[in-house]
Amino acid sequence: MVADADCSFYDCLHTKFRCDGKGYALRRGKPDCQKYISESSCFTTAGQTWLTNVRRCLMQSIINSPLYNDESATCDQLATFAIASRPKCYTDNGFCTNIFLSPQCQNLNCIRNRIYPGKKSWSKQSIDQIIKTTESCPSQISTFLTDAPQQCNLGSPDSALPAAIHNQL
Repeated sequence: MVADADCSFYDCLHTKFRCDGKGYALRRGKPDCQKYISESSCFTTAGQTWLTNVRRCLMQSIINSPLYNDESATCDQLATFAIASRPKCYTDNGFCTNIFLSPQCQNLNCIRNRIYPGKKSWSKQSIDQIIKTTESCPSQISTFLTDAPQQCNLGSPDSALPAAIHNQL
């Protein structure tokens, strides 16, 4: 299941941790996983590879965590761990080159407009994760700050995520 980055992994995770319907597995893990698949055509080829590898990494990080086999682990602990593992999975799989610096911010815009559509604003937790992720791209930050205003149409509502990153950096 993990090798294939199969989103049904989150159903099994939900059952294993006996979480209610508001737990991480069904509220965030599985829906994001499914969106990564259903909206992949919006992304560049490199972005599509990144999505597949991130799905696999997120699942593997949970399986490899001490929580996975801890009978006393709670759904809240699982959620905290899973969310905290995201920036590493993003950067380890090419965020800095394949997402952050995609042409005309295509992949960042796909994340904002296809994976998380309708978000009027980003939560502090989301902004913190975005910043943590982008800060692990030190050699790409100056390129982004220089190129984004011209290439990404930062004033457009469609470019809200690149604009938020640009404003935070």
